[in-house]
Amino acid sequence: RRKLEVGDVLIMEISAAYYGYAGQSLRTFTIGADPTPPYQALLEAAVEVYEGVGKTMKAGNSAQAVFEATDPLPERGFQIYDSLAHGFGTDLLQPSIGIRGSNYLAPPADFKYRENMVMVIQPNPMDSEGRGVQMG
Repeated sequence: RRKLEVGDVLIMEISAAYYGYAGQSLRTFTIGADPTPPYQALLEAAVEVYEGVGKTMKAGNSAQAVFEATDPLPERGFQIYDSLAHGFGTDLLQPSIGIRGSNYLAPPADFKYRENMVMVIQPNPMDSEGRGVQMG
């Protein structure tokens, strides 16, 4: 155990449930300093993919289209350490989407998003040195 110090990176995931329906919030903070260049690059990639997936994940769109919106991560050499998006509610729901080259499955080819689905978008990129951020 140690106290947080200036420059440390703090990653949080807060999950809450109400009558069996759950939600999540994922955030990364730097303590008392701007992020270092490697963390800034991870955060910028996370924001780009979060916004791109959010614009694409609409009723009638395919999970494949959402999968393609994740391409900025592998294009920058980043991996993920969790599924990038998945359904949520009373349990984790399909489709669970990864990125190209990850150990997470590609989305089902025939899946289409429907109105009123609850989804988690969590681009949690990590670099080859093991640094990572969470956002969602």
